[in-house]
Amino acid sequence: MKTTQEVVNRWQNAKQKVKNAEQALNRAECELTNAENALGKHLVPKSAAFTEKFCIWAELDDKYKLIEIEKVRENDYKVRWHNA
Repeated sequence: MKTTQEVVNRWQNAKQKVKNAEQALNRAECELTNAENALGKHLVPKSAAFTEKFCIWAELDDKYKLIEIEKVRENDYKVRWHNA
């Protein structure tokens, strides 16, 4: 039978794992946003209108796929794989 302290420690360790995972997710989401915006700035002409979309072929795993980039507002882009 486990002691109360062991059960409390397990609970606290689980809470810490959740906190660490949330922080890692936040960092990953920030990196994704930064990468999307960098890709948009790199590939979309500065003269593009807001909500204008561009599709660009990119190689991934020895296959070519379309990336769709939408200019949402200045320096803000949505990027996704386009189902061709």
